Amino acid sequence: MVLKDNQFRCIQQLEEQKILKLTWKDESDLLNNQIATYKALILEWAAIVKRQKPKAVLVDTREHRVIIEPALQAWFVSDIFPKYVQSGMKKLAFLASQDFISQLSIVQTMNEETELPFQTEYFACEKEGFNWVCNQ
Repeated sequence: MVLKDNQFRCIQQLEEQKILKLTWKDESDLLNNQIATYKALILEWAAIVKRQKPKAVLVDTREHRVIIEPALQAWFVSDIFPKYVQSGMKKLAFLASQDFISQLSIVQTMNEETELPFQTEYFACEKEGFNWVCNQ
């Protein structure tokens, strides 16, 4: 079921598996010049994760083109990660971005906090990522 959809991303709830899926779209590169909009989209996503309390989350960053600068990485740690923790999720899977710099910034952001109570993995193949989050 689609919960939110716009030109930048789509959020789906896979009810049977108790999984939330965030899919970034190709136009996400426009958000590099609209960081306030990007942050608002991330805050909305994090609020949905916190409210829905999924067992796992799958984030498709294959079309994610936003460079997460160090200040934005710190913001993720202080403002977003606590909402992930409060959701009680056990797994967070990323489908790797095709853009090297974007993917590197995602990995660096996740590495900012080493005490997260959920597992994080990165996949090139959607089927592998989906299978991993489903095997809980």
